[in-house]
Amino acid sequence: MDFNDNNCEISPDLKTINERQIGILDQENTDGQGWEYYCNGQIIRAAVLGNKISGTVREYFEEFDVEIRVDHHEISTSCTCGTRDAICKHSLALLYSWIHDQRDFINIGDQIKRLHDMEKYELIDVIERILVNDPVNVRFLNSSSFDESDLDVEGLFE
Repeated sequence: MDFNDNNCEISPDLKTINERQIGILDQENTDGQGWEYYCNGQIIRAAVLGNKISGTVREYFEEFDVEIRVDHHEISTSCTCGTRDAICKHSLALLYSWIHDQRDFINIGDQIKRLHDMEKYELIDVIERILVNDPVNVRFLNSSSFDESDLDVEGLFE
């Protein structure tokens, strides 16, 4: 993936979403349950990149991962709750959070820019912490998109 300043900026379409739009979607699809989930503070790990927001919504002892994209004023959502017919309460809760708590969202674009400014040893430290914290991320080092021939391994762990 090649990230530049343009695809790290928050999309204008995402910035124009308003509470009235979300309220209408919420009433039509969940009878206001999205607002209840938002008010109960059940959103964690909220992030934004370009035209996408994502986060996790807690429901009792379960957590549901939500991803929302906004393209040309059209909202598309996916949630691990499995709702396919309409937008789910988890997605609506995340949208309410975006409207009211944007400053709390991690801006992935800003983090990517920080990575580009880091020294090699700092990047290695970050990768080590990511792998130790969640070993499943090792898959990114073994993926087909990772071309080992592009990696200069000489002196990598000095």
